[in-house]
Amino acid sequence: MFLSPDKTLADLQTDFSEQYPYLKIEFYDTSHKKTEYSKPISLLDNTLKIGEITHFDLSEKFELADDMTVGLFEQLVRQKYGLNIQVFRRSGTFWVQTGITDFMTLKEQNERGQSFGYRQAK
Repeated sequence: MFLSPDKTLADLQTDFSEQYPYLKIEFYDTSHKKTEYSKPISLLDNTLKIGEITHFDLSEKFELADDMTVGLFEQLVRQKYGLNIQVFRRSGTFWVQTGITDFMTLKEQNERGQSFGYRQAK
């Protein structure tokens, strides 16, 4: 994923979901602890530009890896870019926060979402 000050949060969501179609990310104005859930009241508007919410160095590409745990992914994005994210997994027709399954890898979470037999919502 490439981050730049002019990209919107929606752009990052699209980039992420292209690689993991049964997962999505949401952005929050506060962080959450490992295995905790983010509160809906803290959800950021995805039309915000990255440069409006962080002043971290965005020059380095963020490499997504299938074997990266969800918890590590969320932690690295917070440390490297100052962005608070929460990964959600498709569960039938709903999206659920990964929370207590943050120990699973991105690939495992995506496969778990796919296993319900529902196509990705457009």
